[in-house]
Amino acid sequence: MTVEEIGIYTVADLELERGLDETLEQIRDEGVVGAPVLAVEILSPSTRRRDLVTKREILQRHGCAHYWVLDPDEVSLRAWRLVDGRYQLHVQAAGDQEVRLFEPAKLTLRVADLLPPRR
Repeated sequence: MTVEEIGIYTVADLELERGLDETLEQIRDEGVVGAPVLAVEILSPSTRRRDLVTKREILQRHGCAHYWVLDPDEVSLRAWRLVDGRYQLHVQAAGDQEVRLFEPAKLTLRVADLLPPRR
């Protein structure tokens, strides 16, 4: 997603784009423009504040429907979804807790399976 007002490119650790036809419409000479359906960040100490505050605000402003943050230190997942233009915390889970999500895709997961703790 190109964010011109602050002069940076914001790229999540993982992005889920729309269907092929919609994605092709987003391709420009300068790259893919527009918001993904889902952006996933894996926190690191050096980018923690940027991922939790700055990127979340940018993605919200540009209409990314879902924003997930995985925290290796806490072995946790926080998942927000866009409702009326604002992110609302939808799911918060940690460790071996099972999570069932239905948007943007139906899946069941345990955070510990995705993200083993850092040593």
